[in-house]
Amino acid sequence: MVLCTIIIICFSSSWFGQYIIVAIYQLVSTLIIFIIFALELQSTFRFINFPWTDFFRAASSCIIIFIISILCMASRFTDKPQIAGGLFGLLVVLVYGYDAYIIIMNIKKNKDQHSNVLVVSV
Repeated sequence: MVLCTIIIICFSSSWFGQYIIVAIYQLVSTLIIFIIFALELQSTFRFINFPWTDFFRAASSCIIIFIISILCMASRFTDKPQIAGGLFGLLVVLVYGYDAYIIIMNIKKNKDQHSNVLVVSV
């Protein structure tokens, strides 16, 4: 969340700050998922599969911010704050990519544990 805030600051100080909405969206979506897990509301909303929701949030954030970061750094109409935002965006891509990897490994581990329990109980 800190890196997204830094990206928002960089894009807002740029003359060409049209990509700020992507960083704001990523910050808000991460904050919403964080609040849901911190308050343990995932047990209240049983109709939503929160591990998969969190995975798709991390994976889509990784892909979208990667594209926007490349566009920011490769654009002909750019300035130094936008390039800095693009570089911080690449750091965010690494963080979200690692988050998506950890989430999918936890999903697989939980799936294997549940399948073993079903096989043993039969």
